[in-house]
Amino acid sequence: MAKERVKFVEGALSLHQILEKKSNEIFDIMERFAEYGFNRSHAAAYSVLAYQTAYLKAHYPAEYMAAVMSRKTSDVSTISFLTNECKRMGIDVLGPNVNESQKFFSVNAQGKIRFALSAIKGLGEAAVEAIVDEREAKGAYVSFYDMMQRVNLRTVNKKSLEALTLAGALDDFNNGHRAQYLHIGKDGSLFIESVAKWAGSMVDRKASSVASLFGNSGADQTLKEPPFPECERWNMLQQLKHEKEVTGFYLSGHPLDAYKLDMETFANCTLDKVTQGKDKALTIAGIVVSVDTRVDKNGNKFARFVLEDFTGTLDLVVFNEDYIKFNQYLEAGKMLYIKGNYQVRFRNSENYEFKIKSIQLLSTVRETEARFVHVKLSMYKVDERLIEQINKVCLAHPGKCQFKMTLTDEEENTFVNLKSLDLKVDSANEFIDALNELDLVSVKLGAG
Repeated sequence: MAKERVKFVEGALSLHQILEKKSNEIFDIMERFAEYGFNRSHAAAYSVLAYQTAYLKAHYPAEYMAAVMSRKTSDVSTISFLTNECKRMGIDVLGPNVNESQKFFSVNAQGKIRFALSAIKGLGEAAVEAIVDEREAKGAYVSFYDMMQRVNLRTVNKKSLEALTLAGALDDFNNGHRAQYLHIGKDGSLFIESVAKWAGSMVDRKASSVASLFGNSGADQTLKEPPFPECERWNMLQQLKHEKEVTGFYLSGHPLDAYKLDMETFANCTLDKVTQGKDKALTIAGIVVSVDTRVDKNGNKFARFVLEDFTGTLDLVVFNEDYIKFNQYLEAGKMLYIKGNYQVRFRNSENYEFKIKSIQLLSTVRETEARFVHVKLSMYKVDERLIEQINKVCLAHPGKCQFKMTLTDEEENTFVNLKSLDLKVDSANEFIDALNELDLVSVKLGAG
């Protein structure tokens, strides 16, 4: 403000011949106003807005979040962030459904948010409106065949149907068997194309019957529905990959779900916390979502790749010898376990980078890193039958890991740690799942 006073006083004199005393008096008024005028006026407006939005989020959380998400249907990163916020708030975000989804994000009768049809890539606005308008005018679609006869197939075309399939919006019609819709028949056409052709013929027949002077004259105006084809279901990874193609993120799960226990046990840092681990050795895990391989000015290959876990993403790069060493792991869809250091970047003391020391497939980590299986249970649940069940499960899954147990007394807030001296057990999912079926508090893996 002192610098601005000098400019103001000099300008007032040179441009408007206002004396220094008067211009200083004017500036004094502006300076005092600047201390509170701008801030208070904006604070008042923003406080009202903040109160209103806080009230809505507290009393109508699902509706509020659906409205916020609807403002950002084309912004994948924001939708992903808001979806995670919904999970934190205990609000389920359901995938798209042609019988329930609206153009924008909406709340169903159960208080859950339903994914917006307009947020599906490849599904144009006209197709969205055609699906929703027909449903609201004449009721829910009772089957895929019913839907195909009712919507305008020039608007809801092959591309639209593929997008609906990949996003899971047609799951209700065939128990979620998405591969069937895109199965290629003997004639070389997709199943959705065969049904579209059938539906077009049915519509033409009905229109011809209405236009005829004699009606249908007793003739059968129906054609046999093309049966859903017999084919293998997509596995979860395929399904999630396709979901991400058309929505930008995973809807029905996450590829890393099967490795959640491994990541919690063996990774000491989630990707959103890496920047807080300056000058520390870190272990991280995630799925490779993209890889960009290039050649530097010296003709050496290097690669940049993006790793994703449940909390966020991290950009990583490997050069020279590291590229040669780790190149085999750099492929979209591979799930990796990485050890390294978050350290000062080479020749740049002001910036940090994650320097990779080793990489291995996440699927192999349990085999190489697990040292013990730890069971925790309440002493009040322990009886002869439970001990027999635990012993039976352990003997059925021999391995190389030590078996440990912690008995807790919640009333006295005490515990006792125990370990088997001769019993060695497996660390595979089958053993962990078998233990989880018993009446235990928790089952965990240990690395040391």
